[in-house]
Amino acid sequence: DPRGPERAREDPRGAREDPRGPERTRRSWSRSFAWLLWGGAAPHLSADEQVALFSCLSTAAITVANFMGTSHSSGAITTVWVTMVIIASNVVIFNLVPYFAVRRERHHYRSYQHMHMLLKMTFFQIFNTSVSVLAFLFLTWDVDSNTACPLSSPSSGRARPAFACTHMRLGGPGLLEIDVDALCVSHWYSTGALVLMNGLFGDLAVILGIIEFVRPEKLFARRVRALHAATQTEMNEGYELDADLYLPFRYQLTLKVVFLTAMFCPAIPLLLPFASAFMFASHRVDRYNLLRVLKPPPR
Repeated sequence: DPRGPERAREDPRGAREDPRGPERTRRSWSRSFAWLLWGGAAPHLSADEQVALFSCLSTAAITVANFMGTSHSSGAITTVWVTMVIIASNVVIFNLVPYFAVRRERHHYRSYQHMHMLLKMTFFQIFNTSVSVLAFLFLTWDVDSNTACPLSSPSSGRARPAFACTHMRLGGPGLLEIDVDALCVSHWYSTGALVLMNGLFGDLAVILGIIEFVRPEKLFARRVRALHAATQTEMNEGYELDADLYLPFRYQLTLKVVFLTAMFCPAIPLLLPFASAFMFASHRVDRYNLLRVLKPPPR
């Protein structure tokens, strides 16, 4: 610059004309957020490793939130903040996986992309639900022994140390046997089983009923955007929503219900009719969405 380096730095027009400026700013913000979120280590991990790391952190947060909420809610319902923790953890994962699949991973076929997303989200759903439910087998607190169903007692509320409900011994040639105390098993039905049923009924009511069937974005597109469209083509776009990532999200929810039902139905037989009703409702919702709401999914 003939005006000198000082004038060049002071000229705001030069900064705006630099094509690398906005991109460099966006990268610095994304890197700063990544370092803040992952503590400086995760930005060097691959996409799969970052998803696995956040799945473990989210599972720990959900487990602690479920334990704190159940132990201080008389064993009846979880508190509002526990629900917010669970929703926030799932929302972050369900936004992180598609972002990595579209922006950072390279897939030659759309089916491979959907398969990778399906496996990651299914593992996360089953992992965090199973851990948060089974954790109540090893932790309990003081309960009223006169009740048939030992609900938690907020007045006492003292949690036993981890693994206080289990007794380990060698039961053969190098075999380790683990016995769970009968009181802890009975206590689990009002804590861990309650967490499981709350989660599954939440999937049925909120995810399948509101998000997938009612679809608030569908109502907005049809009753607001389509009505104010200038052309017929724009109106048609308001009535036909995109089905790009519909299949992996629907399959992962179905696999979650099937796996958890097979895993816990010996202890909770109510899961069998619930799973049947869930599959029937899923069939009706998918039939309605694929025929009347969404465009054909890409192949």
